[in-house]
Amino acid sequence: MKTPEPIISLDEEELRAFAGQRLDVVLAATLQRSRNHAQTLLKQGLVHLLPSPEKAQPSYRLRPGDSLTIQPGAAAP
Repeated sequence: MKTPEPIISLDEEELRAFAGQRLDVVLAATLQRSRNHAQTLLKQGLVHLLPSPEKAQPSYRLRPGDSLTIQPGAAAP
């Protein structure tokens, strides 16, 4: 049985360097995966952005004060 991936949390301090960058680009860099994989995670609702917009979109540009939580999911590698 495969062990689920851990939940990844990035706080304001960790995301400060990424301010102004697209959410999918930041996710891909953080997870060391493709932007397509990052977009799949977003579509599956496995990425939570605070303060929360209605839904985290790939084109969302990170702002100072944002934090992320990435939950394990069934996205293909």
